[in-house]
Amino acid sequence: MKILKDNHGFSLVEILAVMAILIILMGIGVGAYTRYRKKAIESDYELIQKNALSAAENYFMDNINATSVDFDKLVEESYLEKVVDPAHKKETCTGNVIILEAINSDNPEAIQSSKYKVDLTCGKEKRCMVTNSKLGCDSEGGISTDGKTTYYMCGVKDNVTAPENKKSTIFKEGITLVARVKFNELKTESMDYFGNWQNGGGGLGLSANSHTFFFNEYIVNEIDAEHSQNIGYKTASSSVPAIRNRWYVVVGTYDNNDLKLYINGENKATETVPGYVSSSPMEFMLGGNPQPVGDGLPMILPANISISNALIFDKALSQDIIEENYSNPEVEITYTGDAIFSRIF
Repeated sequence: MKILKDNHGFSLVEILAVMAILIILMGIGVGAYTRYRKKAIESDYELIQKNALSAAENYFMDNINATSVDFDKLVEESYLEKVVDPAHKKETCTGNVIILEAINSDNPEAIQSSKYKVDLTCGKEKRCMVTNSKLGCDSEGGISTDGKTTYYMCGVKDNVTAPENKKSTIFKEGITLVARVKFNELKTESMDYFGNWQNGGGGLGLSANSHTFFFNEYIVNEIDAEHSQNIGYKTASSSVPAIRNRWYVVVGTYDNNDLKLYINGENKATETVPGYVSSSPMEFMLGGNPQPVGDGLPMILPANISISNALIFDKALSQDIIEENYSNPEVEITYTGDAIFSRIF
């Protein structure tokens, strides 16, 4: 008995139909990807212009008679990093920033409002942005350099304090400080930019001259103030120097045993000091080091920084959490977890 086999395959019509569907899907996918890539590149061009404007503002602050500056000059004098064409990674972009209108003041604390034109050339692509910006400091506080995400602190009276109950007396189980910062100026003296120093406490800063990152806390051996003995300020210091006009995410943690300093998600320094964070009469400040009680001044050792995010936790965050959430300095911080203080400017 013969067994009949069904050798029927796909018909030509069926094959053509499947091919047509695949071609349509490929067309949709390629089109979507092309639109996505074009939008991403456009965003990159806009970011380049904003970064160039920020760098130029710092240049104009240091060169008060200048009315224009090109990208090469900004790069040469370390105001700006070399600008890579986002569409052609092996090529660089050129451009310049011109002050169209300026309202100057002899008062260094006055806001100087200016209109700028930022020309950008990347290969065959040319962009021009005209924008109003604010240059300098308000005597009543810091100002936003882009109207939304960055708080510019020039070290006059522009500190930001955490609520009263965020003093270090509550940090029995440890502490974590997080700050996304950019240094508009590198000074010869120490630059303290987030902490509650004076009579205890601690915080994040840059060391004098070397401009290397540090995290310190005043440590005592007992949580009970009546029986505690001072161990003193202990510091986790890195060998990494800050670069002007570059964003960093800096994290300092203390778990009652180890002081740890992280930069862009990487553990750069650890100092083993068993104990507890001492109490401090000072609130936390951004942009400077608080004055001792009774001095009547807002801060000492003011920092000249831009800051987009600041957080305080009453425990030491794990390395896994830090690596996952605080490793990319190019984007704003979104993870706040159970922070007891969170500020997004």
